Amino acid sequence: RHITDREHTAESNEPDVQIVVSNQTFANETRELRGALVDLSVATSTNIVNATSVISGGFSVSQKGKYPWLVSIRSSSGFHFCGGALLNKQWVLTAAHCKVRRSDKCVFATLARKGNAGAIVRGVGDVKTHPQAATTMYNTWTYDFELVKLDEQLLYSDYVRPICLPAQFIAGQSCMLAGWGRIKAQPAEYAEFLQEAEITTKQKNSCGSYTPLIDDSSFCAEGRASACNGDSGGPLVCEDSSGRAFVTGITSWASSSCKIGAPSGFGDVSAVRGWINQIIST
Repeated sequence: RHITDREHTAESNEPDVQIVVSNQTFANETRELRGALVDLSVATSTNIVNATSVISGGFSVSQKGKYPWLVSIRSSSGFHFCGGALLNKQWVLTAAHCKVRRSDKCVFATLARKGNAGAIVRGVGDVKTHPQAATTMYNTWTYDFELVKLDEQLLYSDYVRPICLPAQFIAGQSCMLAGWGRIKAQPAEYAEFLQEAEITTKQKNSCGSYTPLIDDSSFCAEGRASACNGDSGGPLVCEDSSGRAFVTGITSWASSSCKIGAPSGFGDVSAVRGWINQIIST
């Protein structure tokens, strides 16, 4: 398996944008790794890598069932390319830029990035992308949400359980990010097992040089870790005072180097709660 990079230059005037598209080749198919990795330098140039899910600076998860709502979305040949969050027995929330296909699989109750030993696997029955989902001048996404309907309902257990939708976005919360993907951007180094990290949500106007990337449908969070290639679509999970977990954000972008301490970007789930409920209740 190898990754090839193609560099392009965007036509937008301010800031200059450099795009690096990474492709993953496996079996007899080539698919674009999903996700946007962004780096705004002092010179206001933006490096964007389209990729998938990973956590830089995180720690391995050894307790199966710690994140029972977490989904590994994989190609038909078993390659993990995005994460997701289980909302009920048949619907998963992920990122629009993941572009899930009917041939893909959703894998539950697993810690490993590869293989399905002891895991629960469902096919994709339908995909609903948010009607306002679109790329921005920075090559990130606005309204970066997609709902995946499983081809067969799940049975809940200690290892498979849904997560709640938030009523509102709250800045200053310490939340958990979990996913499979790169633990180092360059040279590429992937985690074999689930990684987790604690990061803090920020005010929408307090993301430093990344603030122009934030809109009504997104927010940033930062800490001693960063999202990275392969974490796209995965949930940022925050708890209320009673310990109830909410999918506050859906991983959308991170710095091109997965720099620890740099903000990562998330879709603001509270902004699309009405759309989600309308889809999953039918």
